[in-house]
Amino acid sequence: MSSKLPADEDDLRAFLTTGNKQRQARFFEAVSAEWRPHARRFLHRPSEDEVEDLLHDALVELCLQTASSERPRVLAPPGATNPQGWRTTAFKNFCVDRARKRRRRTHADSFAGAGHSPRAEAEAWRAEKAARRGSPAADPARSQPTHEAPHVESGADDGFVTLVEQNELSALRAEVLRLAERLAIHRRVILLLSLEHADPSPFAEELARRLHESPTDTLTRIAVALRSDIEDPTALPRVRVPWPVEPEVKARESARKALERAREDLIAALRERSA
Repeated sequence: MSSKLPADEDDLRAFLTTGNKQRQARFFEAVSAEWRPHARRFLHRPSEDEVEDLLHDALVELCLQTASSERPRVLAPPGATNPQGWRTTAFKNFCVDRARKRRRRTHADSFAGAGHSPRAEAEAWRAEKAARRGSPAADPARSQPTHEAPHVESGADDGFVTLVEQNELSALRAEVLRLAERLAIHRRVILLLSLEHADPSPFAEELARRLHESPTDTLTRIAVALRSDIEDPTALPRVRVPWPVEPEVKARESARKALERAREDLIAALRERSA
């Protein structure tokens, strides 16, 4: 049974200095009990295996020595008045950093799968980061200096709750992307171009057939649109993907109407599924 008492840092120090496995296990058990509720909040409807995997990764990352530091990040600095608060903040920062790295890998894998070059993917990632910059939820992971207490701003727990909300939104977003496949090709492509981290490249061949052109031409315009650092969903690089030859004013109007109808179709589909 997991301990309900706060973890005793002396147990970890004893393991680090003497190799006492029993004291290491006692510390790991107590810290896992502290972190488990936070792990469940961070993950979206996790299984017990997912919770334990996250805890295991955190224990390895935060509780063991590294080449750059003799003091594990989980240990509060000498004189700290709230070691448990330090550990909690260290774990939350670990979770945020882990999610950010996974998002980065997913972005890279999706571009590689669509045949884009690493350079194009890196440029698109930088553009998306720039678009998110300035938002409280933008890249929230903070580095934790080895010999300084982690910086905890007021409302840090609110930020963690925001991450939980983002996980819930990510599930909704996945459902939206799945339902988008039902849309007419022009609506589907312009909608995906307007969504962060969405890529219409898998539908390039279908769009190319509709436009009577080479899939290479379609993919080239998609790559240009994905690299453009523009928030306007009817920006010309995006509009030109499904409407490459129409006059600019007409193409933008077609894009605006297609987006409106795509959103209406998606809302109706989501309501139908939740009914």
